[in-house]
Amino acid sequence: MSFFWIGSNIFQSLGAFCDLIQHTISNHLIVFNSLQYITASIVPFELFQSQIQAFIDQFKFSTTNNFLLSLNMTRKMIQGNVLPSGRQTNYKVRHYTEDMPAKLPRYDASYIRITSRIYNCNCALSMTCIDNSSLFNGVNNRRVFNVTGFYAGCYTMESLLQSNLQCFYDQQCLNLLQYYFEAYTTNEIIALNSSLSSQYYPNTTIENLLKNLMIEQWNSTQFYDQYYEECDPIECRYRIETRNSMIYIITTLFGIIGGWTRISKILIPVLIKIIIYFIRKWRNRVNRQIAIST
Repeated sequence: MSFFWIGSNIFQSLGAFCDLIQHTISNHLIVFNSLQYITASIVPFELFQSQIQAFIDQFKFSTTNNFLLSLNMTRKMIQGNVLPSGRQTNYKVRHYTEDMPAKLPRYDASYIRITSRIYNCNCALSMTCIDNSSLFNGVNNRRVFNVTGFYAGCYTMESLLQSNLQCFYDQQCLNLLQYYFEAYTTNEIIALNSSLSSQYYPNTTIENLLKNLMIEQWNSTQFYDQYYEECDPIECRYRIETRNSMIYIITTLFGIIGGWTRISKILIPVLIKIIIYFIRKWRNRVNRQIAIST
């Protein structure tokens, strides 16, 4: 299928996805920033970091999932209802005058037959049918150039999701496009630099870009000092954990031993008197029993 025919729709769809993702993230950020972090007391810095990071991860997960859920629901709805594309990329309407079905009204001189436009693939059965997006010779309609990374499909959105931006990293591909579209552009187009650090590759599909919301990197900032000042605690308790030196341990042991020595001087005489008292009492009781028996 000609890139000249569907190229404008592909780039319009790509721009629409960019705007949609930007609005989606902005709306979710408004909701996220309206949330309040409330604690009964000041939490430690490490706990504060882990909790805030959990909130951020949940925000990224829910934002991505909500966007993909809406996208997939739209795709399934279009495929389930077998909606025709405005560009007739999935179905082609033809008029036939011969072999007119008998069930049609007599005044109808022709009837419409709908056929798939994608080569060797039925769009009525699968919406993921794709073919190379190419440029053709206008004289004999001969394919002269396949645009690298771009495909034509049953629907513009489906072909875009399976395409990639590899052509924009290839100067030769851009030169050929500019040659065939010289009537529409005169400015020199420079290829993107593939050596720059990125989590994506030139052949990463648009669908995978959308799964990450086209975000290169999430940047978050945590302000523990602002949280502490906003909480304004009445009192503050802290604990310092240190490792005692050998001198401290020795002096502590001597102090404990000296303390036990002093306590022993007081307790031992008392304990001895108590023991002697019970022994004498026991002896007196035994002597009485012997006297009675005698």
